[in-house]
Amino acid sequence: MASDTHRFTLPQNPAPASTNDLQPRRRKSLLLLGFPDESTRASARKTARFLIERHPRATPALLACLLPDAVAMPLLNGHMDALIHLHHLQEIGFRGRCFVLAPPLPKPKLVLTELRAQARGLRITLLSASAS
Repeated sequence: MASDTHRFTLPQNPAPASTNDLQPRRRKSLLLLGFPDESTRASARKTARFLIERHPRATPALLACLLPDAVAMPLLNGHMDALIHLHHLQEIGFRGRCFVLAPPLPKPKLVLTELRAQARGLRITLLSASAS
């Protein structure tokens, strides 16, 4: 089974857009939950290919309105960790992709295994920053 644990580093200079990036495509949507700077208000951002919505917590009405392709959340937050969000998403019937963003971790596969065990049925990917 392929691992869904990824380590990432931000590029210094992003690559320029290719002509393929200019083709019209269906806009994907991403719901961001529980990020500290957005804990008290909701906001939205639209790009050519993405709609990004930020909310402190998901609701059935929000999911029905946005129909997000994926949900992203921090592993740890001052008052709510990813497991709380994942359990809540399960309870309200979300079955899409979940991305959990984490700081550098010594054993990211262990964390991913625990997240999946606690939130069965959700497709969870752990994105962990590299230590370098």
